[in-house]
Amino acid sequence: MSIHRMLRKERAEIVKDFCLRHGGVYNPQTFVEEVRSTGPDHPAYTHFTWDDSKAAHKQRTWEARMFVQGLKLEYKIEHLTPTGKIKVQERDVPLLLSPSETRQDGMGYYMFDPNDPEHLEELRRQAVVDLKAWVVRYAVALDSAGLTKQPLERIISILESTSASSLQAAE
Repeated sequence: MSIHRMLRKERAEIVKDFCLRHGGVYNPQTFVEEVRSTGPDHPAYTHFTWDDSKAAHKQRTWEARMFVQGLKLEYKIEHLTPTGKIKVQERDVPLLLSPSETRQDGMGYYMFDPNDPEHLEELRRQAVVDLKAWVVRYAVALDSAGLTKQPLERIISILESTSASSLQAAE
């Protein structure tokens, strides 16, 4: 069973059990050693690649992904103000995008072009997914600071409707 087939609840139980036996601490290296020493009887055993050659390849692929993480493309936008002056704004976007629909297949990235409507559409799609996940993850933090998630939900809604409008216009 791969990690994708193991339910999040099952993984949480495995991790809670591990933490309880290790003073409330999750140390990935200790966890891997425990899984390795237990062998196939450990519920997380099939999550790991035990063939060292394959594992090394997966690790280098992950390192290549980390190598490009956070890289930005900087560009400038010129606006004509109501007074007739040209205002220049600097923006940055991801240098590379990993398309959502091919990400699970291990496909690569493409260089982002801020002038390409399809690239902008993909960026909005990814923004919606990331913002929704952020809201779920940090809802308690927002509550504890006396904030609400409604402004973020409004932004998500606008991005979703913009994406839907773009798709309808393309058809």
